[in-house]
Amino acid sequence: MYKLALCDDEKRSLNLLSKIVDYSALGFEVAATFTRATDLIAHLKENRLDAVIMDIKMPVINGIDLAKIIQSDFPETKVILISAYRDFEYAHSAIKYDVVSYITKPITQADFIEALFKLKKTLDLLSPSKEFFGEVGAAKSEISQIPEQIQTALDFINEHYADDISLNDVAAHSFMHPGYLSQLIKKYTNENYIDYLTNVRIKKAKELLALTDEKIAVIGTKVGYNYSQYFHKIFKQATGVTPHEYRKTNRRV
Repeated sequence: MYKLALCDDEKRSLNLLSKIVDYSALGFEVAATFTRATDLIAHLKENRLDAVIMDIKMPVINGIDLAKIIQSDFPETKVILISAYRDFEYAHSAIKYDVVSYITKPITQADFIEALFKLKKTLDLLSPSKEFFGEVGAAKSEISQIPEQIQTALDFINEHYADDISLNDVAAHSFMHPGYLSQLIKKYTNENYIDYLTNVRIKKAKELLALTDEKIAVIGTKVGYNYSQYFHKIFKQATGVTPHEYRKTNRRV
C-alpha cells in the first residue's frame, strides 16, 4: 500500500479530495492531510511518503515551489498537481520538477482515477516487487459493509444479468470509471466483474433448472447466454456437471 498525503489550503476542497475515491482499492493509503505546505514539509522530514497530491494555489509556498522542494529534498516522493484551467500552462512549467500528473478543476472522479493509475504505475516501476494493482487484499479484513455506490453497481448486475451488459455499461449506470469499478468489485466481492456476472447467471440457471420445465436452451437465453453450446460449457465449468445432469439430480417439480 503506497502512502500519500493531500495538501490544499481550502478545507472544503481537502475534504473532497479525501472522499472522492476509495484509495485503498487502488493501492493507496492517505497517511496525512495538510492545509499548509510548511506542515507538509515538516512531515516529510520525519516520515516517508510515496506521493503528494496538492493544489497549485496555496499561500506562502505554492504548489510549483513545493514540487521543487520535494524534488530536491525528498526525490523518492512523487507529486500530482491540481490546478484551475487558467493555471494549466503555469502548472505545466513544473514538468522539470518531475510532476507525475496534472488534474484540472473542476475535478472529476474519472480524471482523478486516471491520475492515480498513472501514479501507481510510476511507483510500481520504482518498486517492482509490488503488482500494478497490488495489496488490495490486505484491506479485505477491514471491510464492514459495501459502499452504496458499489451496491448500486451490483444491484444493476443482479437485475440485468440476462442482458448483454459490459463493465462499461455497469460503470456508466453507477457513474464510475470502469477501471475503478473493476477494482472495487474485486475488493468487495473477491471476484472480478466477469466472474461475478457469471455466478449470478449460473445461480439463476440452477433455480430455473430445478423449479421449471422450460427447455435448457430457453433457460440459457433467460440468463444471458444466447448460444446453447456456450451455456452448456459455462455451466459445466462453474458446476462440474451439465445443465441436464444438474436438473436430473436437483429436480423439484
